[in-house]
Amino acid sequence: MYWIDPDGQDVGDDPIEVQCDMTSGITSILHDSEEYVEVDNCFDPGCYSRVIHYSASDRQITKLIELSNECHQYFKYDCIEAPFEFNGQQVSWWDDRHGNPQHFWSGKHTSGHTCDCGINGNCIGGSTKKCHCDSRLSYSESDHGIITDKSVLPIKRLHFGHTSTGSGGHTLGRFQCSGQMANQIVNKIPTSCADLRALGHASSGFYFIQGAQKIETVYCEFTKLLTEAGFQTWVGYADLKPEPTHSGMPTSCADLRGIGHTSFSSGMYSIMGRKFVEVVFCDFTKSQDDKGFQTWMGYADLKPEPRYFGVPKSCADLKDIGHTTFSSGLYPIFGDKFVEMVYCDFDKPSIMIGLQRNIGIVDVKSKPTFFYGQRNTPFTTYGSIPFDVPSNSVSNQNVLNIGNAWKTSSDRFEAPVKGRYFFSVSGIATCRTGALTCKFSIFLERSSVGGGIGHAMGEVDMERRDKTSKDSETFSIQATLDLKKGETVWLHIDPKYSSPVATLYDDPRHYTHFIGILLQEDIGDSFGLYRHA
Repeated sequence: MYWIDPDGQDVGDDPIEVQCDMTSGITSILHDSEEYVEVDNCFDPGCYSRVIHYSASDRQITKLIELSNECHQYFKYDCIEAPFEFNGQQVSWWDDRHGNPQHFWSGKHTSGHTCDCGINGNCIGGSTKKCHCDSRLSYSESDHGIITDKSVLPIKRLHFGHTSTGSGGHTLGRFQCSGQMANQIVNKIPTSCADLRALGHASSGFYFIQGAQKIETVYCEFTKLLTEAGFQTWVGYADLKPEPTHSGMPTSCADLRGIGHTSFSSGMYSIMGRKFVEVVFCDFTKSQDDKGFQTWMGYADLKPEPRYFGVPKSCADLKDIGHTTFSSGLYPIFGDKFVEMVYCDFDKPSIMIGLQRNIGIVDVKSKPTFFYGQRNTPFTTYGSIPFDVPSNSVSNQNVLNIGNAWKTSSDRFEAPVKGRYFFSVSGIATCRTGALTCKFSIFLERSSVGGGIGHAMGEVDMERRDKTSKDSETFSIQATLDLKKGETVWLHIDPKYSSPVATLYDDPRHYTHFIGILLQEDIGDSFGLYRHA
């Protein structure tokens, strides 16, 4: 007797004790029903039942079957008027290792009821009988045979019936296996985890096997039985590559195939064309001469390593950033003060004339600024003229202050950014005086950041028709000013030059208008792209 461990050392079930015939190479597993056992007298089908207890676990038995080339089990039934089949009904059978009933008692005839004599065609009672015992002889007869279908062996339970008028007894041989499955596949490529196990593999992992058409990758869990879920898991096809027949830069799909690309790597590829790198679709499932093997898609816009970083100031900078021949076109760049629009022909070298063509100025503003104010009452004092109105007044909708340049706290327009601004003032001046002439002086004043004052002045001279009349004159002032951020502009009546009773007239009809607009922003100053002294 020997101890063996079919399911692997230190894994699965405990080792089992078996009988080994070193001459024949047969491994025998013992059980508790090897001697002759008489069947009880009863009538119904399967009324007698006996469970067979083996000296090995089901798992170890299954493992031994998987490793063996063949397995078999001897059976004998002694009978007197005790058939296996009576009036077309099966009254005796055995359960296989999967728990399924079987009615054959020899060979591999799992499809139906038969015995050894039925296989050989020499049963007592003629060709219609499949077993000797089915003839229901009144004297002792027997059926015996060797069951060889290892996919259902060993016999796990015996059932007999219809022995009430006669007698029966069974003898069940040991379950025996011999040979190695490896001998059956040693000269061929394994096609399953079962083949790999038979070859001696015991370490679970990923393996290559021969599929129906291609090499496949499977995961083999060798700690499980062949019939258990998860023993073999299909992972995918193995992308095995032939020996390369091409080296160097590929110029076609044929070159790529020669490098080693296979049917599993069909797709978009870059190849070297006559002048530029081109993109093609390669269908490696097709032959090189087949239509559709190579499909031209276009040119690849490959970019060199950038040599310039930051805000571009020319087409040369854009080219150094990474723009190529395929991206020639109109681009904004940063000029001396403003954003400029240029046309860049990246097909030309950076040093050639024609790389850059100036188109014009781009009106870019980081903070749009527009102020439009009106008054609805006369202004008779000196100082900055306010243009705000109460927030609950309907007239408030006539005041626009986009960009918040007009500061109501100081009644001044404050430049939010450095740039060029346009201002326009218009209104009606009135005077009442004893003289026949009257002067009204109004100033558009500017204060410079860091000191310095400049102004644009508007002056109105009025002739009186008589000493008591009240005459009016319209006036307007326009100015275009380059302002630094924070410089202010405001409107006020100058007491030095105006008559004492000079008045800025207005009423709810709104005669006074003050407009301030940002025309061009010095975008470089706004974003700190340069520093002025």
